[in-house]
Amino acid sequence: MDTKLTKKEAFQAMKNFIELHYLRTSQNDEIGILLGACKQNPRTGEFLKPIMWDYWLESIDKIKPKELRK
Repeated sequence: MDTKLTKKEAFQAMKNFIELHYLRTSQNDEIGILLGACKQNPRTGEFLKPIMWDYWLESIDKIKPKELRK
């Protein structure tokens, strides 16, 4: 199955993955802090810490093949 996700969907999938790990393990404070920084306003979808979206886009650019970067 080849499922393509938008950048926002991929972010949500990554966040869900980390949340599941956090809940199933020792609930490390550092992971909890990271998850807190990734929270979004439920009504607007805006990040409570907007820099996290910038970090996400930077991460995508680092792994995306050069010919597909824009």
